[in-house]
Amino acid sequence: MSFSPESLEEFNSADADQVIALLSDLYGSTELATAVVAQRPFDSVDELCTTAQREFESMSDQLVMKSVQAHPPIGATVTAGSLSEKEQQAAMSSAERDKAAAMDRIRELNPKYQETFGHVFLIRASGLTSAEILERMEQRMGNDPDTEWAITREQLAGINELRVRGLFE
Repeated sequence: MSFSPESLEEFNSADADQVIALLSDLYGSTELATAVVAQRPFDSVDELCTTAQREFESMSDQLVMKSVQAHPPIGATVTAGSLSEKEQQAAMSSAERDKAAAMDRIRELNPKYQETFGHVFLIRASGLTSAEILERMEQRMGNDPDTEWAITREQLAGINELRVRGLFE
């Protein structure tokens, strides 16, 4: 990300193409980024997040799937310095002693999850230990595809909000 606003005011006044590029990286969706940027200026970060959530909820499953697939499988090797790396490391830094075993099991379940549901396992990992992530993954493996898709959309929305709020912290 080359553009990094230091304030909401800078975000609101920056060149639209710069902000679209920034949000596209965060969301994994140029369509969502474009829809959000078109509604600037925002009076607060809360308003920005609410607008993004509303736009996200109206996105087609096809567009959301494109955004989901922009995320690497949890526990997989991620690009150094990427948002995914930071989020996964934050989750793992609080993990207990059996972190390695839990991560091995997550890596083992990833292909089965993808085969079952047709997309990567997505979870808002911030603040979760590897054991908690594994527990949720195992629980979600029992879901029917429609239930799991609804949860995946919810998790992606949470990740999007976390990333946008992180811009201004």
